[in-house]
Amino acid sequence: MDKLGVSLPWLIAQIINFVILLLILQRFLYKPLLNMIEKRRSEIANALANAEKVRQEAAAKQMEFEKQLEAARREAQEAIARATAQSEKVRQEIVARANEEAAQIKAKAMADADYERRQAMVELQAQVAELSLAITRKVLAGGAINEMAHRQLVQQFLSDVERA
Repeated sequence: MDKLGVSLPWLIAQIINFVILLLILQRFLYKPLLNMIEKRRSEIANALANAEKVRQEAAAKQMEFEKQLEAARREAQEAIARATAQSEKVRQEIVARANEEAAQIKAKAMADADYERRQAMVELQAQVAELSLAITRKVLAGGAINEMAHRQLVQQFLSDVERA
């Protein structure tokens, strides 16, 4: 090997040095580097898993939010329907009360008008009776009555009725 320019002890020393360097690098550089790469890979995998978990939780929360929003919309529609029904009920009660009051007012007005008519009839009967008595007295006091006197008595009766 000397002829090739390679000395055997030097080659063996170089091989031993290379193996020692390889063992040192493997022990102090390669293993920590691989451990660090594996740790980084593990952290990335965990981060991706966490990101997927967060995405799933966000999707679940969004679904829950949409359910709550739909429930709130339904509740609002039901509240509007209840308020509409309640206002319609109140309106009907008010209309019924107003109709009842109008009927009472009409009945009272009819009763008052009937009372006034009866009172007027009573007064008219009293006046007719009084005038009849007065005419009778005049006829009896004056004797027989002619047509002219009769017309005068009727005119006087009508003017007395108008004044009363």
